[in-house]
Amino acid sequence: MNVALFISRRLRLTPGGRRRPSTNVVIAVAGISCAVAVMLLSIGIVLGFKNAIREKVAGFEAAISIEPARNVSGEAMLPVALTPAISEAVGDAIPAASVAPAVRHAGILKTEDDFLGVVFRSLPSDSAGLRFVSDMVVSGTIPADTAREVLLSERQASRLRLSTGDKVYSYFFVNGALKARRYAVSGLFRSNFGDYDDLTAYLPLPESQGVCGLGAGNGLRLELQGIPEAEIKRSAERLQQALNKEYAFGRLREPMVVDTVSRSGAMYYNWLGLLDTNVVVILILMGCVSGFTLISSVFILILERVRMIGQLKSLGATDGLVRRVFILLGGRIVAIGLLTGNILALGFLLTQRMWHYLPLDPQAYYLSYVPVEISWLHVALLDLGVVAVSAGLMLIPAAVVARISPAKTMRFE
Repeated sequence: MNVALFISRRLRLTPGGRRRPSTNVVIAVAGISCAVAVMLLSIGIVLGFKNAIREKVAGFEAAISIEPARNVSGEAMLPVALTPAISEAVGDAIPAASVAPAVRHAGILKTEDDFLGVVFRSLPSDSAGLRFVSDMVVSGTIPADTAREVLLSERQASRLRLSTGDKVYSYFFVNGALKARRYAVSGLFRSNFGDYDDLTAYLPLPESQGVCGLGAGNGLRLELQGIPEAEIKRSAERLQQALNKEYAFGRLREPMVVDTVSRSGAMYYNWLGLLDTNVVVILILMGCVSGFTLISSVFILILERVRMIGQLKSLGATDGLVRRVFILLGGRIVAIGLLTGNILALGFLLTQRMWHYLPLDPQAYYLSYVPVEISWLHVALLDLGVVAVSAGLMLIPAAVVARISPAKTMRFE
C-alpha cells in the first residue's frame, strides 16, 4: 500500500472538522482555475483571430501568383497564359495546385460629382473564391460573366453616392492608352478590411480581359490555389527556381516573378505575429499568479497541520514520506483548479463559437465578433504544462517539512 497516498486521501481540505473548505484553499483553487481559464481563452481567441484573418486575406490574395517581371515593375502590361513551360514548372514544384488566369489593373470610378481610384480585380474562377466573394455581398449579386457590371464595396458606394443598379463610368490606363467603360453596379460587398474595401472593385474575368486586350485564357497574372499554408513558402521557392530554369533555357520569353500571400498580405501577417507575443506574456503572467497562490496554499496547509507532521515523524515517518503527503494534497488543489478552469474556458469558447454573442468593432479589428478556435492539442499541452510546473513548485513548500522538528511540533499551538 502507498502510505503517502493513503494519508493524503484521509486528510481533508477543511481542517478543524469544518464542512466548508478553508479560505486559503478557496483562494488557491480560484487562482489556479482563473489562471488556467485565462490561458485557455487567450490561446483560443488568438487562434480564432489568426484563422479568421488568414481566411480573409487568402480570399483576396492568391496563395501563390506568377507575373511577368515587367508587370511587377510597372513597365508594361504583358499577357501571361498557362504555357507548356509554365505548366511543367508548376507541375514539378507544386503538383496539387490549381492554376487560373487573373487580371488586376488600376482604374478610376467617376460620377458627375466625384471620382475614386480603385484596383479592378477579375472575379475568381474557382468555387472557393466565388463563395468567398458571395459571402461578402450585402446588397445585390456578383456580376455575371457576360454582363457589363461591377461589384463595389460599401465604402466606395458611400463615397460616390452609388447604390445597386446605378451606372458608373470607369476609366482604365492600358499601356499608355485611356479606355472608358460604363458599368452597372450589380451589388455591394463589405469585408471590414479597410484597405481592401477602399481599393477593390470586382469585374467579370471576360470583361477584365477585354479591357486589357487579352484573349481568352490569358491574364496579367496566374494565381495558384489549393496549397496548404505550411507549404506555401517552400513551394514558392521551388516554383521560382523552376521558372528561372525555364527562362534560362529559353522556353520563357520573359522572366517570371513568384509572389505569396504572406508578402502581399504582409501587413496583416505582421499584426498576427504581434498577437503571439501577447499570448506568451499572458501565459507567463498567469503562470506566475497560479504558482504563487499554489505555493502559498501549500505553506498554509503545512502550518495548519504542524502537530500532525510531528506525530507522523515521532511514529517513524521519513521526511520523504511527509513531503509526498503534502505534494499529493497540493495535487488535489491543482486538479480541482485545473478542472474548473477547463470547464469555464471551454464552455465560453464553445458558446462563443456557436452564437457569437461577444461583438467587436470591425473598423478596429476587421471582424464583427470575437472569433475562437478550440485546439485540443493546445488544451492538452497547456494542462500537462500546468501539472508539470505545479509539481515542481510544490517541492518548495514540501521541502520545509524536512526542517520541522517532532519535539517542537508537539508543543505547537
